[in-house]
Amino acid sequence: MSKVIDSFFDTVKEKPDEPVLSDCGAVSLTYLELDILSARVYRYLKEKGIGREDFVMILLPRGVLPFVVMLGVWRAGAAFVAVEEGYPAERIAFIKKDCGCRLTIDTNEWKEILKMEPLSGCEQVLEHDAAFAVYTSGSTGNPKGVLHEYGNLDIIAASVTFDVVSFGLIAPTNFVASVIGYLAILFQGCSMFVLPYSVIKNPPALIDCYVKNNIHTAFCVPSVYRLFSKIPTLKVIVLSSEPTRGIWSEDPKVSIYNFYVSSETGFIASRAKLEKPNENAPIGHPNTDLKMVLRDEEGNVVPDGETGEICVENPYVRGYINLPEQNARAFINGEYRTADLGKINEDGEFVVVGRADDMVKINGNRVEPGEVEDAARRRLGLSEVMARGFTDGEDAFICLYYTDDIELDAGKAREALIKVLPYYMIPAHFMHIDSLPRTANGKVSRRMLPKPEIGSKEDTYAEPKTPEEKALCDAMAKILSVSRVGARDDFYTLGGSSILAMELIGSCDLPELNVTQIFRGRTPEKIAALYLEERMPDIGLSRNESIKRAMTRSYPLTYEQLYMFDYQLYTPKSTMLNIAGMLRFNEKLDAERLKASINAMIQSHPALMTSLSYNEDGEVVQHYTPEQFSPVEIEEISEDEIEELADTLVHPFEGLMGKTLVRNRLFQTEEALYWFYEIHHMFFDGASGKIMIKEVCDLYLDKEYPAPKEPDGYYFMLYEREHQKLSEQYAKSREYFENRYDGTDWSIRLDCEMESRKNGYGEQEMLLDLPEDEFKELEEVSNLGKNGIYMISELLAMAAMNGKKDVMTVWVYKGRDSRNLTDILGLLFRELPVALSLSPDMTLGEIYSDVAEQISSGIAHCDYPYIDKGSAVKTNDHFIFIYQENNWNCANEMPLDMEEVDIDFPDIASETAMDVEIIDTDEGTLLFLEYSDDRYRDEDVKQFMDTMLSIDRAMLSFRKHPEATLGELFKEAGLPFPG
Repeated sequence: MSKVIDSFFDTVKEKPDEPVLSDCGAVSLTYLELDILSARVYRYLKEKGIGREDFVMILLPRGVLPFVVMLGVWRAGAAFVAVEEGYPAERIAFIKKDCGCRLTIDTNEWKEILKMEPLSGCEQVLEHDAAFAVYTSGSTGNPKGVLHEYGNLDIIAASVTFDVVSFGLIAPTNFVASVIGYLAILFQGCSMFVLPYSVIKNPPALIDCYVKNNIHTAFCVPSVYRLFSKIPTLKVIVLSSEPTRGIWSEDPKVSIYNFYVSSETGFIASRAKLEKPNENAPIGHPNTDLKMVLRDEEGNVVPDGETGEICVENPYVRGYINLPEQNARAFINGEYRTADLGKINEDGEFVVVGRADDMVKINGNRVEPGEVEDAARRRLGLSEVMARGFTDGEDAFICLYYTDDIELDAGKAREALIKVLPYYMIPAHFMHIDSLPRTANGKVSRRMLPKPEIGSKEDTYAEPKTPEEKALCDAMAKILSVSRVGARDDFYTLGGSSILAMELIGSCDLPELNVTQIFRGRTPEKIAALYLEERMPDIGLSRNESIKRAMTRSYPLTYEQLYMFDYQLYTPKSTMLNIAGMLRFNEKLDAERLKASINAMIQSHPALMTSLSYNEDGEVVQHYTPEQFSPVEIEEISEDEIEELADTLVHPFEGLMGKTLVRNRLFQTEEALYWFYEIHHMFFDGASGKIMIKEVCDLYLDKEYPAPKEPDGYYFMLYEREHQKLSEQYAKSREYFENRYDGTDWSIRLDCEMESRKNGYGEQEMLLDLPEDEFKELEEVSNLGKNGIYMISELLAMAAMNGKKDVMTVWVYKGRDSRNLTDILGLLFRELPVALSLSPDMTLGEIYSDVAEQISSGIAHCDYPYIDKGSAVKTNDHFIFIYQENNWNCANEMPLDMEEVDIDFPDIASETAMDVEIIDTDEGTLLFLEYSDDRYRDEDVKQFMDTMLSIDRAMLSFRKHPEATLGELFKEAGLPFPG
């Protein structure tokens, strides 16, 4: 066995409790735990008869588990190929067949592995036995696998010639960088943190993760170096996979290296320590005893000072799997011909000066045009295509050329290709040409393809022209980790999302920029134009002055508030719209200070000091009434009394007019402090709870004595919404909704036999026990999150039970779509429609795209309240769909030690026909239904839940087949097609 594995066993004996692997979250393993788990994998494989020259595919969620399995495979003397979840299904199937995998270890197999008894030791292998394969982009249209032998493990580990201490992995599990990092930490007896993609894509979270975990070493591409340069814990920053310009370390405590490494070598062939600025940084001297030379086209070593192809010796790389012709060109006499052109500088160091073939590297990833061409033929229906990579300064991109006589929609083309290609392989440009260029002897020439013209119809780079465009371009480049974003580059095509849109708002200093403008504009140029057109008139006031001025007038209730107002009047003695909770503070706190913190919090939020009244026209209006503020006082009672009190604290807000609809009480017992709060839903939503509790904690911990902050922007938000009604965009939004949804007799709720005007309350719940790995695959294929996927199953279940093809639901959008709204307490959410008109021939892919478009368009036009429910009490209720984290159970996330106390809600009634809620809990995803039991029988509700679950399972069974039809889905779910 290799020295690496021997070193691992030595560390297990010497430092069994030392950490080795962590996912920066729930899972962290010591060397002893890694030994035991990998020994289970070893036994499992051995009992399956898997050993030397056998391949195992690793298909597990990102985290520590893939690396546990890697070690187990090596202990069994076998070889692995790693494939990350979410990889296109076609590529996975090809890789599995290409390397002849005998077994795939996924989450189901892992459950079986955990049942095994550990098997100590490891199998004996030969240096030239297969150890692992890394698949890269292939010129044949398929990925190509590089097969590494066991002899290479020690070379790889030894090529990391500095002390790692702790390593933060941001590369995908299936990249060679992951193998290098893993072997290095096993060899040196240190630790590796496998960072989640949710952290990697969020720069502030990425920096925080490195700092919190005191991570010493980072491996990144030069284009994102500036982000890593801000991390104070880093002592070693390794750059690779892209040209490196203008980067060096001026700090003697921080070492920056430029590595030369590839999937075909596996090990770090050379390295240069960057200690001075370079226009084109060197890749350094050879890093091992293996030979590294420059050769000409005939294979001769070039004279000093001349350019040649970089060739690296490696006796333990078998070459490309099942590609003898490519092996004959790339692996000659024990050397790998890299196709990189290099020369040796005056310091005797290698420098890369260009490429000898057509491959291009984008964000550090190799892209061969042939694979892009093959996908374009299959997915876009093009007959004659070619792709070419270009490097323009620090930017690299792919252009796809086609001769078909059509006008190609670039946006739709990218949507089709993203289903079969990784994001970095999606063409940035599409260009129509009359014919493919050919050389004098008739051969098609990729080199003769024209470079896209700047300013052409395609979205080539355009300089930002205004300060707003510049701010958006810079912020997009930062959060998307790309070197440059032009004024006409599409935020979502570059990898943006609704979550990153909120980060974009926080990263560019544009007050009042909101998510709807980003959704509608998409490019910096158009977003900036919308922002300037729609921002509030400049009246020479600061934001705080504008907020205070807005607080001096009254405002009509929003449509969502008016709906709740009417429902409360309909059932006046009900607590259905009371949002209440009680917290027990477990640590010894200063009661007076906590009281002052609660009072200061209330005074900072105008929604908590708002009253209702009627204006001269008889409309219900809301206005700021600070004179009604009643400070919280400390009430001393016993622990026994608290238990009795918990069942009597909540009571209806009867008589809604002329008073604030907020109650707070603070109790002190002999053991603890208890805070009870009760707020009417008209002035409080799901996001408000966490904001409120966190603010009380922060005020308590503030070194200054707790005092009210400046008032939040609740009333300014009301003013803005009133102002929007006069805008051109408001009219456009109204036109969008009416054109999209008017004129169809939508089925908006389950048909019911009972139509009582009473308002009884029922609830049922079901834990959706769906395989997490399969659901993640469905999310990747559909480009939808849980919100969209479960919304589809709700709509299809309603269609199945009603027997109707045209179905609509209403989903709750949180409404905090700008930086100015993130700290506001109040009812900010919006209700937006999503509808489907079903036919059996519709494909699942079409439904996914349709729902995704409705969600994004609904957000883009949410300033117009299409779902006006102010007069809909018990007569025209839509089903309400809500997806949420469990925002109320947030005590364990707070800086003070606290816990939730159960309280009783008497006289509960139904506030809608039915709420369909999807809630993420510690136990899993919960389907929770609240409904009017005077309309729906319990057995009908149970049938609806079962129908949703059947449809969810059917969608999972077709998760890799978006081309499957809706008719096939209903058949798989055991349901008749509606109508």
